[in-house]
Amino acid sequence: MDSHKIEYPALFTSSDNYSIKAQNNFKNLNKWTLVALVVATVFSSVTQENWAIWTSTALILVSAILSTLMLVLKFEKGWYEGRAVAESIKTLCWKFMTGARPFSIDLNETKAQNLLIENFKKVIGHRKDFFTLIGSDFAENEQLPVELLNIRKLSKEERIAIYKTQRLEKQKKWYTDKTTENKKWTKISFVIIIVAQVLAITSLILKIKFEFEFSIAPILVTISTAFIAWLQLRRYQELSQSYLITATELSLIKSKINQVKTESDFSEFVDDSETAISREHTLWLARRDNIELFK
Repeated sequence: MDSHKIEYPALFTSSDNYSIKAQNNFKNLNKWTLVALVVATVFSSVTQENWAIWTSTALILVSAILSTLMLVLKFEKGWYEGRAVAESIKTLCWKFMTGARPFSIDLNETKAQNLLIENFKKVIGHRKDFFTLIGSDFAENEQLPVELLNIRKLSKEERIAIYKTQRLEKQKKWYTDKTTENKKWTKISFVIIIVAQVLAITSLILKIKFEFEFSIAPILVTISTAFIAWLQLRRYQELSQSYLITATELSLIKSKINQVKTESDFSEFVDDSETAISREHTLWLARRDNIELFK
């Protein structure tokens, strides 16, 4: 039963790919902006020779250009709008495959497909600007992969098994892995911030006591500030808590799968599961632009 391949529509693939690309661009622009500022501080602190001053000036100019690009290109908007579309499409597909409402298993094949297409249109209607950005490549590819139809035709027991392994367990593992990753980077970031601040204080004390002409305190303060900015940007701590809560909720929901006896039970079970998944992403989006995830 696990051999069934899950193939999502081109709408999902295009939105997902664009979101990942926009996210990487957004992170890279922010990262190199901070790096340029830190290096500029290093050069200006080490020496006041002309070459160092000009290098620092150039790096600050690079930082300003990168900041302007972030404002103009709006990669963050493409990132979370793409994510919203991709997650919406994925939720609709799983409800369709499992026969959950509104795609009741009692609906004939044509009506169910038409209803799915209508819901795809609603997603597009709410994201017209986004679909202008990603181009028309999705329009030329399959929007109703045969795999979706084949899984919908399986027995209830087979659909339950596929939903459990291919959706719940994979999604739970994703949240668990992300929780671990975000906790790790939270600790690393705080260690660097604290160490940099302690060394900066030590450097200033030594400078006062021994009357050193040179101090690395400005460099360390800049490094600490850069990591604080990066920590706020990535929201490691906040995301780790959010992912952990969702992973726990999915685990509790999955434990009820043996209680599913009828198609109605299964529809309600899938609805609860998808609501839990959507809730986490809706909150993620709301923290950025008050965008709701489509149902």
